[in-house]
Amino acid sequence: MIKGMSLTALLVIAATVQSHGFLNVNLSGNTQYEGWESLTTANNPGYGTFPGASPWPAPIASNSTGSAGNASYNKVSGNGYPAGSSVYSPFTTTTYEVTSSSVISGIQTAVFQLDMGAGEGGILDSAPVFNYNGGSQALAADFTAVTAGNFSFTNPIDPTQTGNTTNLVYEWDLSSIVDSITSYEITWQTHAHSQTYGIQLDTGDNFTVSAVPEPSVYAAGAGILALGVAWLRRKKISQQSA
Repeated sequence: MIKGMSLTALLVIAATVQSHGFLNVNLSGNTQYEGWESLTTANNPGYGTFPGASPWPAPIASNSTGSAGNASYNKVSGNGYPAGSSVYSPFTTTTYEVTSSSVISGIQTAVFQLDMGAGEGGILDSAPVFNYNGGSQALAADFTAVTAGNFSFTNPIDPTQTGNTTNLVYEWDLSSIVDSITSYEITWQTHAHSQTYGIQLDTGDNFTVSAVPEPSVYAAGAGILALGVAWLRRKKISQQSA
């Protein structure tokens, strides 16, 4: 369960899902897409091995098909490294970031998604926050959602147990920011033993609530995990105090 995520309703949606279980976000206006997949040691050699305490040699550039190539994914602190099937974060809280200094002109919204496997009792220790222009504004997302991920994984603590990944979705309304945003940093903290299988970031110059899929009833088949989603619009005052 994500700390600080207060969901006002639980709905089931019929949403288009891209690879890695990501929601297909259809932003209007000018848009920019960045995606990270195949976050494994085979595709990212030299990023350390267990227990993964060493710094990464360089940020990992976006590599999904269609990515603009203007954003990077990096470990800030803690234990984390690309393992056999995902970025594994053993033992401690680990801080990661996605950054860019080539921002779409007039950016008004950002939709950030993490496809993750749960660690020892949780997925995240701190939800993603948005900083811009080198500042530390730590803006909490205006909208959040939880949907089914696209991977199954083995519990790193108990190999006899398996589970399915969870897709965590965050959207920021940046339309009220007066300053021109020329760079951004999205920072979050993972729970011990969690795994990151994929990351997606969509940005655009036109914010509307319809940027994220509208909830509707979806009849899930037997044995299929339904896509549970709950959206909330946080008041600016609560965002400031988060």
